Amino acid sequence: SYTWPRFEIKTPEVIDRIRRAALLAGKALDVALDAANPGTTTTEIDDLVI
Repeated sequence: SYTWPRFEIKTPEVIDRIRRAALLAGKALDVALDAANPGTTTTEIDDLVI
């Protein structure tokens, strides 16, 4: 039998935290993409992002 996953209704505070986390992740991705050039190691990119 198949059961539907449970959904949780998010509070405005949780939605705000999710939104801020997504913005931060987007900024980290922008930094990583800008740094991703031939000769750049993944360690160097990690150091910029983390």
